Amino acid sequence: MCALVWRMLGMGLTMLHLFLLEILNALFGVAYPEGKRLGRPATAALHAGQVRKLRRSGLSKSAIARRLHIGRTSVRRILKERIRS
Repeated sequence: MCALVWRMLGMGLTMLHLFLLEILNALFGVAYPEGKRLGRPATAALHAGQVRKLRRSGLSKSAIARRLHIGRTSVRRILKERIRS
């Protein structure tokens, strides 16, 4: 009896998974040809130039984040990307 319940649950989850994949494929299929960008907008990345300029002027990462109203992690990520490239 227990095995039957688990098998039915597994079949239901498989059907749900396939349904969700179909929806996502439909969304991506429409968005990409239209040139739409999916996901969260890149807000902190717009401040990359200011972040680097303020860091060169001697401000701490926390002070930069407060001044530009972005997260400290975003400041660290922007500065780290500069080092890599």
